[in-house]
Amino acid sequence: MNKLMTLAIFVLGITVAKAQEKISDYKSSYFSKEYKVEVGKLDKKGAFTFYIEVPPQDDTKTIAMMLESGDQPKFIISLNEAKTVYEKWVSTAKSNSVTNLAKDISVKFSHVAAAFTYGDWKFDYYVTIRPRFKIVEDKYLLIIGSDELVASSNQFMKSEGFFMVFESVAEVDDFIKAIDLGMAQEFLKKKSSKEELFN
Repeated sequence: MNKLMTLAIFVLGITVAKAQEKISDYKSSYFSKEYKVEVGKLDKKGAFTFYIEVPPQDDTKTIAMMLESGDQPKFIISLNEAKTVYEKWVSTAKSNSVTNLAKDISVKFSHVAAAFTYGDWKFDYYVTIRPRFKIVEDKYLLIIGSDELVASSNQFMKSEGFFMVFESVAEVDDFIKAIDLGMAQEFLKKKSSKEELFN
């Protein structure tokens, strides 16, 4: 009985792991690390979810920002608006020799969802994210940070949230390319076509 249970759990684990596929990654120079971007399966309407690995603010092992394909265009618009402000403030800071500053950027983002590890995976389906400009040790940072994450299944299971840190306009642009809607749709359509061959 124990062997059968172990096998069932193993098969379930493989199924869950295969539910998402890596399509790209993006680099954070600030953390000297690359973070992966995965996508879930296409639904009947052709929609899907981006699972974007993001740096945690605490010792949470893994956090993924979940962005629905239908919300991706609005997210990109907000991110580009924040990038424009960031670029302007970097120029202003350099020309005025400002070396220490932390300031919110007044660009609104739509709510997203997030998955985080707390033993197993927990989900917060209404996450607020905000952009911020910060100068740290001669580095000009655009920070996209979240509020605290709270598991929908248990309000006592929490994470301090996540924050993506970009050190340049080029890094923001590379991130935008990593969550390109057309690229993701093409990837999923090809995958779906291959799977249909064996139905």
